[in-house]
Amino acid sequence: MQNAGGIWQRIDRLAKTIRNVIEEGAEVSAILSRILLILAEIGFDSAEEYERFQKPDFALADVTTEAFFTGGELARVLESALRRMLDERLGRT
Repeated sequence: MQNAGGIWQRIDRLAKTIRNVIEEGAEVSAILSRILLILAEIGFDSAEEYERFQKPDFALADVTTEAFFTGGELARVLESALRRMLDERLGRT
């Protein structure tokens, strides 16, 4: 895993910043609250390394093996379909 800790720390800081902006009711919160999905990608040198990986607390799900969440699919999906998929994936339906 190449510098995974540093990457996840930066993503964690970004997630906390977004939460803080939304909670504080800042003007930009209306825009940030519309963000449906933040994807983070990390590479592993082996399948064993991937199996040992523990998802960070701020991450809701590991979608590594789900084709729907690949860049090519996400570029073509309608917002309504994305919302449905996220609701299903997160158990909100």
